[in-house]
Amino acid sequence: MLGERGSGRDVAPASLAREEPEEPRSCVPALAPPLAYRQDGRGAGGSGNFSRSRGGSEVQSTVGCAASPKRDRKQKEDIMAAAKQGDTVRVHYSGTLRDGTEFDSSRDASALEFTLGEGQIIPGFEEAVIGMSPGERKSVEIPCAQAYGAHRAELTQEVDRTVLPEGVEVQPGLQLQAMGPGQEPLTLQVSEVKAETVVLDANHPLAGEDLFFDIELVELL
Repeated sequence: MLGERGSGRDVAPASLAREEPEEPRSCVPALAPPLAYRQDGRGAGGSGNFSRSRGGSEVQSTVGCAASPKRDRKQKEDIMAAAKQGDTVRVHYSGTLRDGTEFDSSRDASALEFTLGEGQIIPGFEEAVIGMSPGERKSVEIPCAQAYGAHRAELTQEVDRTVLPEGVEVQPGLQLQAMGPGQEPLTLQVSEVKAETVVLDANHPLAGEDLFFDIELVELL
């Protein structure tokens, strides 16, 4: 059963949360979480599964008092620390396509929080964060194989327009919600509109794209 999907962005980007793959019966993902990931690159139900929380740690100062050796030691440890598997981190990022189009950014929102090694984000992004220290920034290119995979023609399906909800203005880019055989929600995107049929695409909207990210490691938790 199909229903119109809300137009608000879910992510991350985000564009980066990862789900177990679902073979589309009617189709899948949402541009909303540019960072929603499927293990096999088939496009996942990207409803933006990034856990977002305010980044940055509070720094306190006491006028007229000597600095705390313990706090100084902690600050020095943070500077020397490097993100590794198992660490929970907070990062700010912005993501663009090869032509410079920005598809997601956390700069005007809270930092993205996730744990390295738990498969919560696309592999290339996680690999880029490993080894970074708090306050460090870097720019990376992530090939599609390490992001949302190649675009797969077999994940598109042409259906009769009569199966779509009444009163919906069907146009390319429209996202629709469907139910899979196990009653799991699937997100479909209209890729082409014909006289009596429409083509639905189960690929992630960023499938087949090499992605470019500017990343700042805000904090190790």
